[in-house]
Amino acid sequence: MKLSTRLGLIVGFATLGALVLVFIALQSIRSSMLADRQDQIRMTLMLVSKQVGVYVAQEKAGKLSREEAQAKAKEALSGLRNGDDYVFVRAMDATVLVHPDPRKEGKIDFGGKMPDGRTLMQIYVDALKTADLALVEVNTKRPNGDVNVPKISGVTKIQEWDWIVGFGLFVDDIDKAYWSNAQRFIVIGLLILAVVISTAVVMARKIYRALGGEPEYAAAMAK
Repeated sequence: MKLSTRLGLIVGFATLGALVLVFIALQSIRSSMLADRQDQIRMTLMLVSKQVGVYVAQEKAGKLSREEAQAKAKEALSGLRNGDDYVFVRAMDATVLVHPDPRKEGKIDFGGKMPDGRTLMQIYVDALKTADLALVEVNTKRPNGDVNVPKISGVTKIQEWDWIVGFGLFVDDIDKAYWSNAQRFIVIGLLILAVVISTAVVMARKIYRALGGEPEYAAAMAK
């Protein structure tokens, strides 16, 4: 096997190994970002459930009527908004109780249809059949937006009132960050590859000049 072929194989395997490492690193970064969003959603829903639980307890203690307790709970949850992130509440009949768009409140809205044919509301109900707090991946519009974007939504049920309380975070920025990192890694990888190839070419030329040909030829002549 020629020396140039051997060096080419070394460069090729090094390049393949680098590509595998880059892919693993990118997937690890994306998975870590998704896991972080999921933890944020779970924590928010746990806190929201405890807040609603305060009013449920006041109703049970007779301090508030159900209407008063629910009104106070809806008022408290309506303030939990920050840009595109918000807490929403739906009754089991799909009546919207808390939403960043006040025009939807008090109306029955099953939400848009997902790729599998189910409505958004049906996805929430199905998810809560097997868990007290469930995470679902959906495509939905941002408030006042026109384009569906990926979002992870968490939902939990307030058993006493038959409420579904939810909170979600959009994750389209994660894919943007993924491809941004991928492009940066590709540029860095190409620069490193260029340096490795240049070094291999220089080494091959020096070896050829020193031996006067292929190593096997030089060894045969020496014998």
